[in-house]
Amino acid sequence: DSIGKEAITLIHPTVSCGRNVEIGKGCMVGARVILTTDIVIGKHVLINIATTISHDSNVESYTVLSPGCHLTGNTFIGEGAMLGTGVITLPYSIIGKQSIIGAGAVVRGEIPPRSLAVGVPAKVIKAISLED
Repeated sequence: DSIGKEAITLIHPTVSCGRNVEIGKGCMVGARVILTTDIVIGKHVLINIATTISHDSNVESYTVLSPGCHLTGNTFIGEGAMLGTGVITLPYSIIGKQSIIGAGAVVRGEIPPRSLAVGVPAKVIKAISLED
């Protein structure tokens, strides 16, 4: 009767977690993830294996970080964004809500909400409409 009423957060035992890290309900944090310090992670976020999130970063709810992503310090990831395998963000990067970043991209600066960005450095190649 109580199944599904509370979201369970799953954190693999090999996760390295520093101080002042907040992880919301319903998150899944995979093996060999490194969370340094002063990080806020929203609800229902999937952080895949071998991902690093560095200091003073914020990952909003319903976001997916594929394996091997590396978010450097002071990074903001908007709600519902998806980062492909091996994405790297440089310091002070902002990825807008519901954006998709292609595998292997290097994000420098700001990616607007609902954008598809790829490459090194990441460039927006398409706006994502709600109908897509």
